[in-house]
This record gives sequence, C-alpha cells and structure tokens, in this order.
Amino acid sequence: MDVVSSNMHSILTSPIHALRSPRSHANERIWKKWETLSPREKDVAALVCLGHTNREIGACLNISGETVKDRLGTALKKFNLTKRIELRDFSEWERKQ
Repeated sequence: MDVVSSNMHSILTSPIHALRSPRSHANERIWKKWETLSPREKDVAALVCLGHTNREIGACLNISGETVKDRLGTALKKFNLTKRIELRDFSEWERKQ
C-alpha cells in the first residue's frame, strides 16, 4: 500500500474506529453491517460521516456525483437509514459512546 492509500485508509476508517472493539451487542451488529458494505460504499459512507458533499467525495475518489449518490443510497439501505445526516449523526453518536 503506498503512502497516499495508507493515508486515505486511515482517514476513511476513522469514523468507524470506535466500532473495532465492540463494547456491546449493538456495536457488534453495527460492525457486521459495516462489513457488508463494498469497499467503495465504505469509502463514500466514511467521507459522508466526515461531512463531505457528494461533489467533494466524487473528486476525492475520482468518481461521478451519480456514482456517489448510488453508493451512498446502497449504504444507507444496509444501515436502515434514509438520509445522509442520519449516517453522520449515527457515526458521531457511536464515537461518543
């Protein structure tokens, strides 16, 4: 893994870092849902959790805004959420636990 990929990986995984050592059954369930996401869905979801717009995410990952929208929609469905703000609020809540 090159330096850019390594840095990107640490940036993208920071919103879910608290879930790596499950402290409860809820965290374990959330981590299992996270693991069902494709690598690109994880990238998009993590950047949404960090507050980035679709345009910013697309530029960062070198994909179109429509692809971002599609991957985000799939990730939201897997977490049983409907809005990107719910994903961001959810990730902030988990980090505070």
